[in-house]
Amino acid sequence: MFETLMEPSQRDPSDDAGLTGDRSVGKTGVFHLIFGERGRVIGIPRGYRKQKGETWVLALWAMLFSAIAAPSVSAQVSQIEVGRRIYLEGMLGSGEPLQGVIAGDVALSGASAACTNCHRRSGLGSLEGGKLVPPITGTALFQDGLTVMAQFPGAARPTRELTRPPYSDETLARAIRDGVSASDRVLDAPMPRYAFTDSDLAALIAYLRTLSHVSSAGVDGTNIHFATIVTPQASQAQRQAMLDVVEAYVRDRNTNPRKQPRPRQPLLPEKFSSDLTWVMHVWELQGPEDTWEGQLVRYYRQHAVFAVLGGIGGGRWHPIDNFCEQFAVACLFPQTNLPSLHERRFYTRYFSKGIVLEAEVLAAYLQTGSPRAIGKCVQVFREEPSGLEAARALRGTWSHDLGELADHPLRFGERADRGFWRRLVEREKPVVLIAWLGNDDVGEMEFVEARPKAVYFSDSLLGGRLPPVRFPSGRSVRVISNWRAESPLQGRLQWMRGWFDASGIAIVDQQVQGNTFWALWLTAVILEHLGGNYSSEHFIEQIEHTTALGTGSLYPRFTTGPGQRYGVNGLFINEVEPDGLRSLTEAAVVP
Repeated sequence: MFETLMEPSQRDPSDDAGLTGDRSVGKTGVFHLIFGERGRVIGIPRGYRKQKGETWVLALWAMLFSAIAAPSVSAQVSQIEVGRRIYLEGMLGSGEPLQGVIAGDVALSGASAACTNCHRRSGLGSLEGGKLVPPITGTALFQDGLTVMAQFPGAARPTRELTRPPYSDETLARAIRDGVSASDRVLDAPMPRYAFTDSDLAALIAYLRTLSHVSSAGVDGTNIHFATIVTPQASQAQRQAMLDVVEAYVRDRNTNPRKQPRPRQPLLPEKFSSDLTWVMHVWELQGPEDTWEGQLVRYYRQHAVFAVLGGIGGGRWHPIDNFCEQFAVACLFPQTNLPSLHERRFYTRYFSKGIVLEAEVLAAYLQTGSPRAIGKCVQVFREEPSGLEAARALRGTWSHDLGELADHPLRFGERADRGFWRRLVEREKPVVLIAWLGNDDVGEMEFVEARPKAVYFSDSLLGGRLPPVRFPSGRSVRVISNWRAESPLQGRLQWMRGWFDASGIAIVDQQVQGNTFWALWLTAVILEHLGGNYSSEHFIEQIEHTTALGTGSLYPRFTTGPGQRYGVNGLFINEVEPDGLRSLTEAAVVP
């Protein structure tokens, strides 16, 4: 195993520029490489541990390693990188697409031929229609088949080939090219037959040997390390509400794992034990967003973690998403209104697309709602991340047949008082007014004129509170929400209340505390079904295949699936009435 030459506290922060860590490429069972700028390798030999006063020894190792070992390691990494692209992207070393044939005559090419489509990123396989897609990790391939079948939790025992000889490089090459297993059985039709050069096939086999070969970072013999992240934009009240739950849950999990409640419906059919002690690290970020990735790298070097659980922040989550993707760290359901919208990324799973989903749902609803938006619509927003993203997303999905859409940004220091709203309506004469604003900006909203016919608010920006708006009769005040008025958040929190009461935690923010508990609880459940395969990729894959995952979630529409980064895909439109809310839609509006 290779380790960094210096402790994070001893490094100049400027040295972090360009540093990357890549487990899937670097982890070969012999090396864990850390790459610097221009591919420079920083490391010491496996098994060596730095002792106080041995800095000169590290320098000597670095020189020896660079002078002697670097060329062969570089060649090995280059081959594994070619194999990685074949496996994940269906791209050969030449840059040409991988070619394969399935069921004798169905051609596959490029990404559609990539191994990860069936065997998944971890290489630990999956269940497709009740049929096992077996693991093809280095550990699984090069030992007998009976052990292989035990590696995939939840898989039914196969009806044939309970055992097979371990693969060699030669028999594995035959299986990939010709579809014949190590026991001379013809592999089932879902397994393509591939056209490979010897060099590309050798690269793919070299990469397969690295897959899930050892546990991901953050896991040792007795402990599993997690982090939760707080960004500067999170309020002190939200921060404390989340951390109170985190601290109590980890304490209970380590002392009394049976204490946690469970919804009635089980998540997975088969359960394994997971008796690792949880260790939680709180990573508090400071300063502007463009410094966050560097801060996270330094936190990670101080102590690597298996996954980031929850987290909270009012700014963009994109820098954190970048870090998790770069270092292959799973990030499970942070509470952010501004998630990363890169669909092709893998390691972070979000509750929803946040404020962007609200804007997309509103545009879809205005196509069919009452009144249908025909005429001038005005959206008012502050020039800060949430407001800007909401306004941009609505404009990006706006249909011209709805009428004109005008933007009215509130600049820094500008007050949205009673006079502001009166002047806006008199000047713009909107049919529909859309307020991407918080309570502080809508508290003096008051209309006595005939316009607008409807005003729409964001439930997330209002913090779950009703808009304090006085409106003439015949006009509508509406809220875009995750919940139907007839099925509020409070009801979905009920199964967790026993734990909150037993832990002595007062519920002061239902959404923050409920989501935090659920992310921690879900992690505990998934860990029990990993079968000892503590792979970040397998961890995410189990979440994707947990069909009952929505059970117990705070959200009425919550689903997951392979490649699905956002659990919630539809929202509700509720109308404010004198005695509360009324739902205008029976089903969620899906953009």
